[in-house]
Amino acid sequence: MAPKLQRAIAFLLRLIRIVGRLVIVLGIVLHFSVRDRYPILDGLFYALPLPVLTAVAGLLWLLAGKQDRAKKLAGVVLLIFWVTWMTRSWTWNSPKASSTHSAPEISILYWNLSRPLQPHAKLIETIRRFQPDFVGCGESGPGYSRHKADYETALPGYQCQIIPGGMIFLTRRAAELKNRSILENQGAFACFDLTAGSAPFRLVLTDIHSDPFKSRRNSIEKTLAQAQADADPRCIVMGDFNTPLESVWFNPYREKLQHAFTSGGRGLRETWFFRLPILCLDHVWVGKGWKVLDCQKIQHTSSDHDGLLVRLQVAD
Repeated sequence: MAPKLQRAIAFLLRLIRIVGRLVIVLGIVLHFSVRDRYPILDGLFYALPLPVLTAVAGLLWLLAGKQDRAKKLAGVVLLIFWVTWMTRSWTWNSPKASSTHSAPEISILYWNLSRPLQPHAKLIETIRRFQPDFVGCGESGPGYSRHKADYETALPGYQCQIIPGGMIFLTRRAAELKNRSILENQGAFACFDLTAGSAPFRLVLTDIHSDPFKSRRNSIEKTLAQAQADADPRCIVMGDFNTPLESVWFNPYREKLQHAFTSGGRGLRETWFFRLPILCLDHVWVGKGWKVLDCQKIQHTSSDHDGLLVRLQVAD
């Protein structure tokens, strides 16, 4: 190998090590301290999830070569990130059977469809298979407002509502649209009063758009306020929050609601990107008046997001 090429490769490897170590230090500060509390830093927090930091630590371990001290340090950091990620993300809940009493059971589906040009074939197939009572979708495609009749024709018994902001809502039970509005940075939400059993409950469908220079705080708080969680223990909030579950802005959600995948899911909770467990962006939150029977991911190459199918029953 030519000396110039050797020097260039050596310089590149040193640069990768330096940048990698800076990323590791920044990641430790963000994930074990400030998280996304402060503007500008929040964008870095979202860009450096634990799976990415684990991969960076693994790369540094490989590049350490025969340097004993550097290799051991990289190995310790790799282990810390991997254990922290698994502890926070991995869950394994067995599906629960419905209780024998007459409390109603419902199922809901949320899926970011990644802007299909036509009615989403996999969505239609999934609804036909599982027959969820309520279906909310984000990024429904540039022509989504023209697909209402197509979805209703393909799914007899379902009504389709078009929500400004790229969302659609499909239901085979009574549903009354109560409110809808735009959030910051072209995000949106819609609130429905739904019926399952004798008492109605509130469902909020949201799509919080990402902007590396703007905090998601206001959009996340406004979405929770629409759920009226203090007054309605059976409220449901679902959507693409473009915000990982570790965010400090989900603390009020954790106090008032249950995270459906944490309570009833299996495996890694990350829903993005194309089955690679990079970020948990899509969430279904349910009030404590529900028992989560099951939560499973719906995966298909037509979307870079996983869908979430949740079965619920009114709690005893």
